[in-house]
Amino acid sequence: MMRILHLGTEKTWRGGENQIRLLIEGLKAKYHAENWVAYPQGSPAMERFAKICPVLPLPSSSSGDLRSVMQLAKWVKDNQIHIIDAHSSGAHSLALWVKKFCPAVKVVVHRRVDNPIKDRWSTRRKYSSDEVDRFVAISYFIGQMLVEYGLPQERVSVVRSAVDHRPYEGLNRKECASKWRRQLEIDESLFLFGSASALSEQKAPDILVQSLALLRDQSQAKVGFHCVFAGVGDMKDELLKLTKKLELENYVTFAGFVDDIPELLSALDCLVLPSRNEGLGTLVLEAMLAGTPVVGCSVGGIPEMVHQEETGLLVPPENPEALAQAMARMMSEPALREKSVEAARKLVRAQFSLDSMVEGNWAVYQHVVK
Repeated sequence: MMRILHLGTEKTWRGGENQIRLLIEGLKAKYHAENWVAYPQGSPAMERFAKICPVLPLPSSSSGDLRSVMQLAKWVKDNQIHIIDAHSSGAHSLALWVKKFCPAVKVVVHRRVDNPIKDRWSTRRKYSSDEVDRFVAISYFIGQMLVEYGLPQERVSVVRSAVDHRPYEGLNRKECASKWRRQLEIDESLFLFGSASALSEQKAPDILVQSLALLRDQSQAKVGFHCVFAGVGDMKDELLKLTKKLELENYVTFAGFVDDIPELLSALDCLVLPSRNEGLGTLVLEAMLAGTPVVGCSVGGIPEMVHQEETGLLVPPENPEALAQAMARMMSEPALREKSVEAARKLVRAQFSLDSMVEGNWAVYQHVVK
């Protein structure tokens, strides 16, 4: 029976952590693999992972913390771990340190972000290390980025992220919309845009706020609209100030952290993802399953899901004017919304299934332990 330790260093629960959860559940159900998770103590991820497998709280999120290295090495030896799957950059570094004490363990590194890889000695050493048995990219874009950085093609596997269709089964869009509009006090007549991402520089909520101001000025005599920001992050205060400066208080609701994302996405008339960079953007896949039209930016893996004029609308990043125009089209063209929703559902089922993601990672694990 294969034993896998999933290692992360993030202090939050976001899309990457949810993908790890789906992977663990799939590995257990389909291959009876044993899974462990190690994350920094205090991370909300620990409580969630503890419901599905044994967890090891790390004393620090630092990739060079000796206490974490020694704890991990002991755990790997005591539990006879076959593979460490590192799911973040810090985890990548930690795994290489642990390998020095546990030379038999195999190391797989998941690359989940499309941030440019830093061109410095320590990073190049980490990515060129023979101690990493395989790199896994969650989108074709990231896979190509790794190859362009200098990794041989044969050391890189692309296993795209997936979405779990089960939470969306049985959801009624009208009921979800009524519930959320009532809860957030949003009029039924307004077209409802939404964003369900961290309020961070990467996710570019500031660009969306600017686009809302442009959209308001363009559509004063037309359909009214509102936008919900579901998420938390270090840009919250800046966004509140920008909203006030642009006099958008009546157009925007900051809902904070939302646990039931399937319900929220089903309540929206359109999801907007204005990211500056994005590894894949599984929120797009979830919106597609929910039957919600999508406007996204042409960065990272987003174009692998949002095909222009087919499964949604794409705009250049950091371009509030183009984003506002695409949002206006979604508001005013019901035929476009209907067509994109149908095509998007077919795409998700055909190319981003949970089974494909689990099987792809299992094939990588099987390869490295041979």
